[in-house]
Amino acid sequence: MPLRVTRAAYALSVTAPAHPSHGHEVRDRLLQVARSHSELLGLMTFGSAARGDADVGSDIDVMVVRSDDISGREVHRLFDEAFQPKPSRLSALVRSATQLRAEVRDRPSFGAHLLDEGRVEYEAPGWSGFALILKDVRLEPKELDREVRERVAELEVLRRTSRFRGAYVSYLANIYTLGRSIVIVKLLSSGHHEYGWKRIFEEYERVRPELSNELRTLAELRPFFDRLIARTSHDPPAADEARARAALRAVEAIAAG
Repeated sequence: MPLRVTRAAYALSVTAPAHPSHGHEVRDRLLQVARSHSELLGLMTFGSAARGDADVGSDIDVMVVRSDDISGREVHRLFDEAFQPKPSRLSALVRSATQLRAEVRDRPSFGAHLLDEGRVEYEAPGWSGFALILKDVRLEPKELDREVRERVAELEVLRRTSRFRGAYVSYLANIYTLGRSIVIVKLLSSGHHEYGWKRIFEEYERVRPELSNELRTLAELRPFFDRLIARTSHDPPAADEARARAALRAVEAIAAG
């Protein structure tokens, strides 16, 4: 049964922005760019900025829907020109309406994330809107199982740890990202809609306590992810082949569980 977009999802504000002193300015500039360019069809914030639990290190995640008359690269250039200097934590995903429709079909967990937490900031006059794209988000078991299988297939590259040539920060950050996406899908399969990285592991541990060790092993990889994307300048914990293989086994166990 498809989920429904509720009117509560439609609110023109960025709640608890990652940069409180600049949040309103970021919002206003985003809207100014969208309203000044007819090729931009819609803006939606999601993630911690939309949930209201952002902190000073959080990204401001924005989904930007473009028309076919402008490329994704050109949209990013528009934002780069509008933000001088550009907020370091502004993270814009740019998709055409067709691309976004395909993405939420192929990745139902991502569609559910937008549907559950996304806040529509702007829709161009005459555009059919986010509601039409997201109305067909389906969380049937077979679709979620398929998504897990696709994530597991991506582990094939990560099983060959030698390809990373000792760059374990990058390796463990990739394991964390992939494992986190699997946990979110597993939570959805059990009827729990949770997307915050600080809570998904604790929530799934309550659902599957027998996976406690594996979930904690995965959660402890967050510093490697933060270091890779330069969210922090602090060195992460020591990383080596043994930790990499333990992390890989943890993700495999969670996926199979």
